Amino acid sequence: MTTLNLAIAGSTGDADQDGAGNVSTSGLTLGADLDSTSEWVGLRFTGVGAMAGGTVLSATVDVIPTGSAADEPLVTIWAKLADPGNWVDDGGTGSAAISTGSKTTASVSWSNTNLGANGTTRYSSPDISSVVSEVVNQSGWSDTAIAILIQGGATSTRDLSIKAYDDSAANAATLTIEFVSKNTQRLSMTGCG
Repeated sequence: MTTLNLAIAGSTGDADQDGAGNVSTSGLTLGADLDSTSEWVGLRFTGVGAMAGGTVLSATVDVIPTGSAADEPLVTIWAKLADPGNWVDDGGTGSAAISTGSKTTASVSWSNTNLGANGTTRYSSPDISSVVSEVVNQSGWSDTAIAILIQGGATSTRDLSIKAYDDSAANAATLTIEFVSKNTQRLSMTGCG
């Protein structure tokens, strides 16, 4: 088993999209409140190429909510089926770069009425291994990055706002994945004779 602990690589590695489709990669926080299904956060993690064809055992997105007023997630987590490269339209042209394009059919809901956030503690999403598996097990997939998408919920009383890379690289979202590589699986099966 291998564990990957991946971090956002730079300022353009995380972004949010408002209800009008405007995307921004600058700012200290992401998601405004993520209290509408038209609000999105995109998180791009590099270093996943070794996972192609492997078995994902577990995966979580780990975030620092900005504080107790924005720590009640009612969100859905997806992934892009292909690496977007970056969240291109910083500055707000309404191109909806995060929510558009092909995404996984697998998704995971994250619902908690109070994480107890204090603005410094990291919290993990539920297991998103089904989402990550769908990406890395696509036929011919060879990307070295994965883009995790967080879609806001449909109620204004459940807010989630998280710290961005621009707040501090140490406070940016992380992605933790435990997996067995395709080569390890092959070796294990070969040795079963």
